[in-house]
Amino acid sequence: MDVWKYDGKNWTDTGGPSGAQTSSLAYDPTHNLLYAGAGNRVFKYDGTSWTDTGGAVEDTSGDGLLYDATHNLLYAGSYGPGVWKYDGTSWASTGGGVSSYKIDSLAYDPGHNLLYASCEVMPSVMASSSKSKGVWKYNGSTWTNTGGPVSNYLVSLAYDSAHNLLYAGCIELSKSGTVTGEGVWKYK
Repeated sequence: MDVWKYDGKNWTDTGGPSGAQTSSLAYDPTHNLLYAGAGNRVFKYDGTSWTDTGGAVEDTSGDGLLYDATHNLLYAGSYGPGVWKYDGTSWASTGGGVSSYKIDSLAYDPGHNLLYASCEVMPSVMASSSKSKGVWKYNGSTWTNTGGPVSNYLVSLAYDSAHNLLYAGCIELSKSGTVTGEGVWKYK
């Protein structure tokens, strides 16, 4: 799927990244770059052309991209599993407690310099309907569980820096995969 841009009046196709579903986007205002997680790669767009960032993040999914402008780092949650970081040149795994989980969403708290990741069990090892392994936080060197799953499936995260709150969009699934509940949780 291509990525389109909107100038307030018209939509224009950026021309890529083609051939794969785009699962997430993140913008780097410092370097005026747009990042797209597409297929098993992360691409960057300079306003003219798309380039594969390559490296160790290949063969994972760019789910949950997030750009940390304070540290000039792009984070990518992966299906591969774990969270990876990109400094503009190379990719490195953040390792730690989330390294065996699939990551669906990321959020950043700039006031406390914390990255949050919604984690779930990899489908190949899932033994029940509860996929969630909770929300974890990363201080730049260590991952810590915030206190367990808030639901059996976490969909998205958002951080409200004005009120120092993290929100998690969740759904409850039955063992057959039927949605049995939905909601938004907050963490402070």
